[in-house]
Amino acid sequence: ESFLHVNELRLTFQAHNPVYRDSWRDPETGSAEIFVGIMCRGSGGRLKVRVVELQQTFGYQLGRGVSLSPLEGMGVELVLHFYLSGIRAEVIGPSKGVN
Repeated sequence: ESFLHVNELRLTFQAHNPVYRDSWRDPETGSAEIFVGIMCRGSGGRLKVRVVELQQTFGYQLGRGVSLSPLEGMGVELVLHFYLSGIRAEVIGPSKGVN
């Protein structure tokens, strides 16, 4: 459903706001939802993050102030952001539950 939403935005607002960004939000609290992911290698050999709950792999960036050197197999906590060009993960720290 989220992927359909991003595609609709991409088609509707092709040239309106290239810096559009929205976060995946918890429906009960309205705050950004925190997911658990595992660092893995993508098909091109680049490090990506696989979101356990969604079973999807995304490109990532480190959150502001996060001093972490991600390694393959490392568990991380992240927030998903929707852009007109796709979905990207923001790593906010190491995971307490997966490693």
